[in-house]
Amino acid sequence: HERVIDGTAFPAQLARVKSELSGAVIIVEEASQVGTRDMERIVRLANIVNAVRLVQTGDTRQLGAIDAGKPFEASQRAGHATAHVTENLRSRSDQMKAVTTALDRGDIAGVFALLKPDTVEVPGAQLAAAVATRWAALPREERDATLLLTASRAVRTEANLAVQAELKAAGEIAGTSTSFTVLDRVNATREGARQMRAYQPGHVVEIRTDLPAQGLVRGDRGVVTGIEGNRVRLSMAAGGEKLFRPDRLAKNLKQDAVSIYAYKQIALHAGDRIRWTDNDRTRALDNGGMARVEEVRRGSLVVASLDDGTVHEIGPGDRMAERLDLAYAVNVHVAQGVTTEHGIVALRASDRKLLTEKTFLVALTRVADKVALVLADGRKVEHGITRNA
Repeated sequence: HERVIDGTAFPAQLARVKSELSGAVIIVEEASQVGTRDMERIVRLANIVNAVRLVQTGDTRQLGAIDAGKPFEASQRAGHATAHVTENLRSRSDQMKAVTTALDRGDIAGVFALLKPDTVEVPGAQLAAAVATRWAALPREERDATLLLTASRAVRTEANLAVQAELKAAGEIAGTSTSFTVLDRVNATREGARQMRAYQPGHVVEIRTDLPAQGLVRGDRGVVTGIEGNRVRLSMAAGGEKLFRPDRLAKNLKQDAVSIYAYKQIALHAGDRIRWTDNDRTRALDNGGMARVEEVRRGSLVVASLDDGTVHEIGPGDRMAERLDLAYAVNVHVAQGVTTEHGIVALRASDRKLLTEKTFLVALTRVADKVALVLADGRKVEHGITRNA
């Protein structure tokens, strides 16, 4: 609906969208993760099509938007009609109901006390191996219903590799593998892409919108070969070199101007669980969606979606072959909105900036029946979460 929102739609397109949405109730789920710009565009669309109502649902105590603004919270503070859901339907066990009640009170110490029987402390260097061993030791049917959650990308990567090693040793995934070079996202915000510190030699820069003043168009891609003052030298995939000025990127773009990645090598075995790290709308492959590797050949994969079982072949040169990662462990931010039967949450004190009450709340409230904590320096983890409430 971008053209409708921007006022550039052809009359026939505008008429079709109005016909589809006139009188509709538009519901925005996980509204706390929507920034001001995107919410304004949704409101504009609702007004254009004469929607009956725009409903925002979510929790202001959970993780917020990457982009600027807190429109969901601001709407409530402004006095917009608000209904509060007071009955918890996700938590089923007595343990999780008690944990949720304590979280509602902001009683972090109480939560740790409730989970003490299911808490294990390990040295920081052993955190990933400990959670991998615990998860891999579960019966397969329970394992499939257990989400392994981490606060940091580093622990997630370490845990994924450790789980893969456990499964390989147990013969649950194929013994042979094929190495794939994938793109690991570096910057998370549009403002971050304007900062020189985001660019390092070897990083991959992908242009996501036309930048005519810099001689770059959407789809261009280059590898950083040098930093020259306020310019980044790129070796372009299409040949030649170009100089790129991050500080000349517009501040108020509606979408990412560039994406920055680091190359990462991963070995994939038949039987591995993966997740997509970008979208492919034509094949309904969604960022964050999971699949199981059915077959691995040199430079290609056959995968089956864990959502609907759809089988896809990812051949040599397929852009999605480098936009995937292992998915035994996932970041808490990715898991917001997910429900799982059981959970194992791995936290370490050294990830100080990531130990927040919101992260802790989201991690624990994903779980319906039983959660276990695996902590590196539990006292400092609890102190960090309490401090960052």
